[in-house]
Parts: sequence; C-alpha cells; structure tokens
Amino acid sequence: MNAYCDQQSVEINSIAFLFDGRRLRGEQTPHELEMVDGDEIDAMLHQTGGATSKRTSEETTEENEKTEKNRKAWKVTV
Repeated sequence: MNAYCDQQSVEINSIAFLFDGRRLRGEQTPHELEMVDGDEIDAMLHQTGGATSKRTSEETTEENEKTEKNRKAWKVTV
C-alpha cells in the first residue's frame, strides 16, 4: 500500500484499498486474504461530499469518465 501511494504521489489516507469488495487493512497479508497469482487489489480515491448540485447530465458524464480514468488497480503476485 505504501509503495503504491509513493509511486502515485498520494497520501495513504486518501486511498481505499479493496479486495473482493472488502476494504483492506495495512497489516493483512496475501495469505490471510487467500489471494492467488493474478488477483488484483483496487485502489480507489476517497470521495467526500454527496450534496446535490445543479449539474447537467453532460457534466456528470464527464466527471464519471474522469473518475474511471483515475481508477487504478495494483496487481499482486503471491
């Protein structure tokens, strides 16, 4: 996790790491998670807010596309 954040130049508390939809803790091991070769850990930027806004559907679509482009996956080999 630290290596990924260093590589991406982001703070570790700004990223949520997920495996099989579950949030990971830093002390968990691939063995504990029953990971196998080729499994991936998702690294998602935390999002805050949730207030409604007066955005057009085009603005929302553009934002969703940017979010998807920023989504990163970290491949782990066990």
